[in-house]
Amino acid sequence: MISKAPSDWTLSPFPAPYRFAFSIIHDADSGYSRRLRPVFSCLEDLGLRVTATAFPFWADWADEGRIWSEWMEADPYFAPVAVPLEDDEERLFFQELAAAGHEIAMHTPSETSSTREQLIKAFAYFESVLGAPPRMYVEHSPRNNLDAQQREGADPTSRYYNTDLLNESRCWVWVLDELDGGRPTDKEATNLLVQEGAPFSGQSLSLYGIARGFLRNGSGEANGDTFLSQYTEEALDALEADGGLALLYTHLNYGWLDPETRKVRREIRDRLAYIAEKPVWLATGTEILDRFDAMRCVHLISGEGWLKLVNVGAGDVMSIGIRSDAGRGLIEHGKKLPAGEDGTLVVERLAAGETRTMLIEAEEFIAR
Repeated sequence: MISKAPSDWTLSPFPAPYRFAFSIIHDADSGYSRRLRPVFSCLEDLGLRVTATAFPFWADWADEGRIWSEWMEADPYFAPVAVPLEDDEERLFFQELAAAGHEIAMHTPSETSSTREQLIKAFAYFESVLGAPPRMYVEHSPRNNLDAQQREGADPTSRYYNTDLLNESRCWVWVLDELDGGRPTDKEATNLLVQEGAPFSGQSLSLYGIARGFLRNGSGEANGDTFLSQYTEEALDALEADGGLALLYTHLNYGWLDPETRKVRREIRDRLAYIAEKPVWLATGTEILDRFDAMRCVHLISGEGWLKLVNVGAGDVMSIGIRSDAGRGLIEHGKKLPAGEDGTLVVERLAAGETRTMLIEAEEFIAR
C-alpha cells in the first residue's frame, strides 16, 4: 500500500552524513608565520582544514620590508604583523599550508589602500606563488582602506574601483560593511549561523553589486578569548542540533597562544577537539560556500506516496542527505541502504538537471 510522503523529511545543506559545519577564516592583519605555525599544527592534528587569508604585498608603512629592522629590535616573535607573501619565509609557510589542504585566500593586495592596478598585480602574484588564483577575497577595514566597497571600491570613477575585477575573478567576497555589522545571524547570543541561505544574506551584498558575496560570523574582538566565549560546548551542541553553519572569522595568533609556552592554549585545544569529535563537516570556507550555493539548486518535493529530488543547477551535487527524525530506511533498486542514526538517507550523486523520484511503500523508499 502506498502512503503519503512523510512530512518530516528535509534536505541537509551538508554532504551526508554530516549534521552541521564549522570552519575558520583567519584574518591576515596580525599574521606572522612563526606565531601561526603552532596553531595550524594543532588544527591539523585535530583534522581541521581552514581558510587562511594573506596579503600579497607589503603595506606602505612597511617600507618594502625594511620594517623588519624595527621588529627585530622590539621582539622578533611578537612584533611582526601583516607579513605578506612577498616575504620569503611567509611565502614558504603559506605554500606549506596549501599543500596540507588548507585554503589560502586574499585579504586585499596589502594592509593599506590598493588601486585597481595593484589588485590586478596582486591576483597575478598570488597565482604565481600558489599555482592558482584565490577563490576567496576578504575585504580589509573600510576605515583604513579606500578600496573597500563601502568606500571607493564600488565607485567606477575612482582609481580604487574593483567591483568588476572581483566579479570577474569569481571569488567569494566578504564585504565589510556596517549595514551587516559582521553578525549575519538570528542567534546573536552565540553568533552562530542558521543554515538556510545564511551565508548569502545581507544588505551590503546587493547594494554594491558583488556577484558572489558571503557573510561570516564574529563580533567583538576576533581572537581566542572570543572564540571560547561564543563557541561554548552548549552553543556547539545547539549548532549541531539545529543543523547550522559556523564560519568563524578570527585572528589565529592573538589569544590563541600561551605567550609563555608559545603553544595553543589548553582550553582552546580542548574546545577544538570537542568540535572535531562531533559529526561535523570540517571544510574550508570556499568548499562550504560552494556547497551552499549548489544546494540552492536542489529541491525536495513530496506528494501522495512519493518524494522527488530535483537538481536545477548546472553541476552535479554529491552525497545529498535527506533527513528524517523517524529514522526510516531507503530501498533503491532492491538494495537496502539503511538510514543513519539520525535517519539520513544518502543520494550519492544527483547529476546536473536530474530529477529522481522515490516511491513510498510501507514507510520505505524505492528509488527509480
